[in-house]
Amino acid sequence: MPYDAIIVGASFAGLAAASRLKGRRVLLLDRKEIGTMPTSACGVPLRVVRDVGCEDAVTQVHPTGYVYTPKRSFEYRLPEPYCVVDYERFCKLLFQKGGAEFVRAPALGVSADGHTVTTAVGAFQAECVVDASGWRAALAKSLDKGFVDTRTLAFGVETEATGRGDGLHFWFDPNYIYGGYAWNFPSDGHCRVGVGYFGENVGLVKIRGGLTRLLDALRLEPGHMHGGYIPFSLRRGVVGNVFVVGDAAGQSLPTTGEGIRPAIYFGLRCGDMVRDVVERRASREATLRTYAALVEGYRSRYDFLQRAQGVVMRLPTVWMTLALAITRVDWLRGLWLPRYTRAFQTGALAGR
Repeated sequence: MPYDAIIVGASFAGLAAASRLKGRRVLLLDRKEIGTMPTSACGVPLRVVRDVGCEDAVTQVHPTGYVYTPKRSFEYRLPEPYCVVDYERFCKLLFQKGGAEFVRAPALGVSADGHTVTTAVGAFQAECVVDASGWRAALAKSLDKGFVDTRTLAFGVETEATGRGDGLHFWFDPNYIYGGYAWNFPSDGHCRVGVGYFGENVGLVKIRGGLTRLLDALRLEPGHMHGGYIPFSLRRGVVGNVFVVGDAAGQSLPTTGEGIRPAIYFGLRCGDMVRDVVERRASREATLRTYAALVEGYRSRYDFLQRAQGVVMRLPTVWMTLALAITRVDWLRGLWLPRYTRAFQTGALAGR
């Protein structure tokens, strides 16, 4: 095989997987240049950024979060600092850690044996193939036409506006969006302001209208807008003979929409497993089963968050306000928040 591994998708999950394969023959494919066209608000625990050695991409650190409804506002001391990162800088730093060969080309499909990836510029072969192509799951969908369920896709639109602030801000307010939430992540002289909708058949015009109203309320001028779909239902980790990771595997967390932390976690785990295959410590068939079992082991947690999302996103304002007030009770918050923040530990993985 010309390559030990082919990874399709040069964002958080794909780059994390590639970072574990330094010194191997790795081909990284993406339809766009590395670090361009961000689809994330880029909020992530500071610990995760440090674990993968990309601290130079941090633009601002936030120890506090704020949640707003039309009736009240709530301040939360986060259990650990979160930060906002510069997407382009973060991606390029993580890319450098892997040393993969990069080719800009859209992936069109993969052979049934999981060795040959077809692209717009030709076909490439490898011992292992990883699909980290985002919600479209280009390779997995080519093997299983029903793999992408469009009913479980959230949609968000965001802009970067000039402005300053502190803390991560979230709005559960039907004045901006019903069935979703809005956010503002200050980032060293800029604010990443967006609106996300967790439901079916929503038009871009409706979401952009909510974003415009939020910007007006914050007295911010919009910049370039970008957006995209986010899966909110866990998919399979393996399709055929292909490893699937990140948004391609639906690993973004329901309810909160947090995607970077699980993408990096599963990307690191997947990269380590692929390395075991190419260095002959394990067979590809056994490793595919191991990775599939790893992903399935998280299904109950994803299903719980997805059910919670179905309730939370449709709560009347008065009930949402009451629910947020209850979550500020110390002993109750101590039951769930540490378990949420301790999930997807990347430190031990990155330190290998």
